[in-house]
Amino acid sequence: MPRRQKGTEVVSKALGADHHSRIVLAGFDFRFGWTNQRFVPVPTWLVLAGQVGVVAGYWVVFWVMTTNTFAASTIRVESGQTVIETGPPIRWCAIPCTPEWL
Repeated sequence: MPRRQKGTEVVSKALGADHHSRIVLAGFDFRFGWTNQRFVPVPTWLVLAGQVGVVAGYWVVFWVMTTNTFAASTIRVESGQTVIETGPPIRWCAIPCTPEWL
């Protein structure tokens, strides 16, 4: 198992808990209609634009992982590792793939 920087495990667990709590909160909001009671309803075009953004984000992650098979949240050097020559620029994938970018 590769060594990790101190604190990486804590950050990963905190981000996971935050992600799950947002999903639960969104479900309660949908069920009880908190957003519609306190704010102006979100226009349909804005909801659709947000969904397009989510799909585009997942597509970029999929593209990075298929193009660069060495992409991971833990940076390590392995034997036979090569520099990628195709696919997304490194500035798009190197930072978001690591939890330390926060």
